[in-house]
Amino acid sequence: MQLDPRNRSLVTTLDINTSLRKECKLVWVLKLQIHCLPKVVEDGNNDIEQIHPSQTKTGGKFLKVRIECSAKEGSNVFWYSQKPNEALKRIISVFGEKTVFDEGLFLERFSAHVVQMKGKNNVKYQLDIHNITHEDAGNYFCAKGASLRIPHQVFSSGTKLIVTNESQSVKPPTAFILKPSKEDVDRTGEVIYVCSLQNFFPDVITVIWNEEGSEQELEAEHGDIIFDATTQTYSVNSWIVVKKSSLKKNFICNYKHEGINSSQSWAKASTNNLGEHSSSSWYKAAKHKTFPQ
Repeated sequence: MQLDPRNRSLVTTLDINTSLRKECKLVWVLKLQIHCLPKVVEDGNNDIEQIHPSQTKTGGKFLKVRIECSAKEGSNVFWYSQKPNEALKRIISVFGEKTVFDEGLFLERFSAHVVQMKGKNNVKYQLDIHNITHEDAGNYFCAKGASLRIPHQVFSSGTKLIVTNESQSVKPPTAFILKPSKEDVDRTGEVIYVCSLQNFFPDVITVIWNEEGSEQELEAEHGDIIFDATTQTYSVNSWIVVKKSSLKKNFICNYKHEGINSSQSWAKASTNNLGEHSSSSWYKAAKHKTFPQ
């Protein structure tokens, strides 16, 4: 299933009075990250949003992490967790000011809050996890639904919680766009712009392309995220193909990562400031969708 890149919410069909369906399918979330969710269908309703795609914390007593999502005021919100190699599990239900904890949850370590957002009809739903351990690592989702009997819930894209050792820290990517090969441009009439994002941690990253002055997202391809065991960091390539007539236009590679220090957590690289030349092998590989790293 292809997700509309402008709509990262999901609707999952499940009976939440019984156990979750065993049927599970892989879907792209955050473009470059895969989660395993119950069977999903697309939905045009995009009024629930997970605020942080990832959070990296060092485990230990007295340490806390806060995972947040925003949704329209008056929504019933359900918190789910998914640990590595485990099924999706509901942990908390929030009905207005009432919070219901699912059976088996350690109440002294989990708490949920609702905070009104200034000047908006949305509210923040907060999930706090206290005394973090490595066992808390996993993906956390909030979902919106009318009641426990509703057959559909709208899921946010999720927050990945990474619990690290003290030696590991968040690192933003180093980004640059490769200069297209003039030989390939003249031969094919097409331009390939490659956005290379290097040496970041953790591995959760969002990449979106657009033309300068336009908010429309461009169709792009993404390579696999590569792990470097020496540096304990990740790298990935993303690229677009445009017509030769667009050579004078400026295209933007926007990327979002936990390590970017800004209010929106977004940074960008521009084709107005190109790096080294790419070789003809880039073009051949991109055409066959086997892009080199």
